[in-house]
Amino acid sequence: MAKVESLRSKYLYKILLILLKYIPILIALCYVINTATAIIGIDIPVLSNIADCFAVGNVQEAKICLSFGKDILILLPLDKADTVWAICNNCILTIDSLHTLFIVEKCAKLLNKQARVHIKIDSGMRRLGLNFGQLEQFVLS
Repeated sequence: MAKVESLRSKYLYKILLILLKYIPILIALCYVINTATAIIGIDIPVLSNIADCFAVGNVQEAKICLSFGKDILILLPLDKADTVWAICNNCILTIDSLHTLFIVEKCAKLLNKQARVHIKIDSGMRRLGLNFGQLEQFVLS
């Protein structure tokens, strides 16, 4: 049994390495297809038939994906103008700090709309997200 588990782990590890090798290429290909679709105006439904939603880095990428009619999660913090655009277009905004929460809340009230949000929790790398010490303050905000 241990030999089977070891063999299974070995193959899973190889699959993971292959995926990690090709994921950046797939992301780049998806971006090129989306960009070409936006520039040429021809609908290339490859991604919209496969994906349930899109996660993008910024509003410019969200605008490219908007035509596919899927949910769009914007990962990076936005300025006020981008936040207004994202809320108006029903995008999901990442909340990574109390400051970002304040901006999103203010824009949503201004538009009289409810913002869709994804709360980013710092998983330990201390780069992005709310740390556990901020969670109580965040919930009470």
